[in-house]
Amino acid sequence: MKNLFLIFVAVSVLFVMGCQENTITDPLSTESPEVKGITNVTADKNLTQDYKDFQNVIKFKRVVNLPYSPDTYIVVGGTIQVNHNIQNHFADQLNRELRVTVGLLIDAEMKGMESGKNCGFIKENTNNTVYLDKDGGASLVKYYKVKGRNDGMLLACQFDVTLDGVTLQGMWITFPRVHSSNNVAQ
Repeated sequence: MKNLFLIFVAVSVLFVMGCQENTITDPLSTESPEVKGITNVTADKNLTQDYKDFQNVIKFKRVVNLPYSPDTYIVVGGTIQVNHNIQNHFADQLNRELRVTVGLLIDAEMKGMESGKNCGFIKENTNNTVYLDKDGGASLVKYYKVKGRNDGMLLACQFDVTLDGVTLQGMWITFPRVHSSNNVAQ
């Protein structure tokens, strides 16, 4: 009888504990003073919100020569739309690098300098990730296939990427046998 009474008491205590309100699984009410200022934003310890995101357009008109014909020049003109996004993300905790995503949309036309004849065009959209330290910049070289040609001509564009933006530093023509094909924008 004594054991039956102890079992009854234990079951009753467990029943009472199970019926109490569980504050751990209750939804938060932002009206209570304990949780004022809490919002429904998910936080990530390693990746915070972007602190710079801007776009600009680089207009260009450059004269470049063919690598194997030093007396043949081509005029390359057009625009590059740049989406420059710096994220406050320290990918490498030791070096404190910032991750920068750079979207480049190039729309260019190539004409013979003397003839004025259209000799190709480029319309490509690429997304690139570059890592910068807080003090410096990085160089980004992109190779774009020239459309409207059958010789595999590539337009190489060298960009400077800094915390302040992206600038076009250089431009030249190359061909796949001169350049590694795994860097061609696709």
